Amino acid sequence: MTPNTRAAFTRCLVLGIGLLGLSATALAAETVRYVALVDGGKQAGQQLVTRGDDGKTTVEFIFKDNGRGPELKEEFTLAADGTYQTYRSQGATTFGAKVDETFSRNGDQAQWKTTSDDGRQAVSGTALYSALGGTPESFSVAINALSKRSDGKLPLIPNGTLTSRKVATARVECGKSPRDVELYAVTGVGLTPTFALGHHRRQPAPVRLHLPRLPAAGRRRLPGRRQCP
Repeated sequence: MTPNTRAAFTRCLVLGIGLLGLSATALAAETVRYVALVDGGKQAGQQLVTRGDDGKTTVEFIFKDNGRGPELKEEFTLAADGTYQTYRSQGATTFGAKVDETFSRNGDQAQWKTTSDDGRQAVSGTALYSALGGTPESFSVAINALSKRSDGKLPLIPNGTLTSRKVATARVECGKSPRDVELYAVTGVGLTPTFALGHHRRQPAPVRLHLPRLPAAGRRRLPGRRQCP
């Protein structure tokens, strides 16, 4: 996602518009629809996330602000540690550049290919591929994988480390279900932190938070998400 798209998402969130998580019962039991609203309620895009019985997740994402924005289709499978086993993203960036990205990991060998680069890398243990042309769903994947790490650190492919640090706690209510949550600062991608919410008993993941994507150090970027469960 380009810096211009990130700016558009930032504008949405600063205006208090955000992304709304809605059930898409007409599609499938494991499909969730997120709606992006701008200018006081005008729909600017949406994201459909479908988790299949075969373990494959598919994502359809579109966001248009002033006529520009990305259109992406993504599919992936996850390993037991929550990182990508396989990954594919296709579509167009904010200004129409082609997106065609693949990743796979077989044992300790990882390989990827985008329209900008390709590479192979030996990987030992848990490591998450940081997609160049991903949808906001990829930040949810990153947060979930990070929540499984006892040290709060998640190695990234091809390089870097995602780190979480608790910065605040609060009791919140969603309907009639009060719960204690913690605010985590997630660093290692870009120059400023991204923030995510989690239950007091775990690292961030259970409460999903949609936040603007931050540019990665180097070639990679990660996105975000928000939903009241």
